[in-house]
Parts: sequence; structure tokens; C-alpha cells
Amino acid sequence: KQLTINIIFPNGYPEWEQGSVMLQSALKELGVEAKVEKLELATWADRLLKTGEFDLSWDFIPNRALDPTTTTNFAYFYKQGPQNICRYQDQELADLTQRGATTLDQEERKPIYYRYQERWNEIMPGIIVGERVQTHLTQAYVKGFVTHPQFWQDMRQVWLDK
Repeated sequence: KQLTINIIFPNGYPEWEQGSVMLQSALKELGVEAKVEKLELATWADRLLKTGEFDLSWDFIPNRALDPTTTTNFAYFYKQGPQNICRYQDQELADLTQRGATTLDQEERKPIYYRYQERWNEIMPGIIVGERVQTHLTQAYVKGFVTHPQFWQDMRQVWLDK
């Protein structure tokens, strides 16, 4: 029986379109038929969050620079429920996430997250295929602008010196 999967991505993300086509080609070499669907953003979000009508999709996790707990788990793999868009759960990853999130000492957190990485590689619930680049350009007269690792730019302190 032919294995067929669908890969969805939202319109407006050319890197995900290119990645979907590349993945489709690679899967074809393995004998897997992949259907690539470009969806309007609202339809894509609806299928991810509500209907689950997809096999593979793309997303980026903007929290990666702040804390490992928020980077890979809360919206993606931690606890079954409406925020777990992958609908995947591994009890060990969930337990490690909880321990990492509630351990304040950085040295005590290291072995927790080392084990998390080992477990991730053992079960491979998803792959990280790239890193999103964030670039800001400003003029010399723009004052008070500070980049934010989560892409949340607070412009309340920004002013123009001209």
C-alpha cells in the first residue's frame, strides 16, 4: 500500500514552501507520496490548532533564546490539549520539562536539559531544520531601540533625535 502524507504551510512563507517541495522530493525517493498544500494563514492555523488535518507542517519557535522550557515544549509537545498542536506526548519529555521549569539553579538544570536532548534524539518527535534570522536596521538618529530575542519589540522608549 502506498504511504501518502500531506505537508501544509501558510501562504507568505516562501522558505516553508521551498522546504516542503524539497521534503516532497526526498520522500518520493523513499517511495512516499507527499501532497504539498499552501494554505491561507487562517486555514493553516485552523488545521493546526483545531482539526489536526495534516501530517507535517512548519513553524518557528521564537522563544529559543530565553529558556529551554519555553523553547520546545509548552505549545508543541507538552501535555495533551488545545495548545499541543503536534498532539504528541512523551511522559519523560513532559517530566523533564516540568523539572527544568521548576529548578532555579542553573547547574542543576544542565543535566535535566542534557537528558531532554538525549530523549529527543531517541524518539525524534520533530526535527529542527533551521534557525530564523532576525535583522533590524535603524538610522543613527533612532534612539532607545533595543532588539528583543522573542521578536516582541517594545517601541514605547524609541524616539527620533532629529
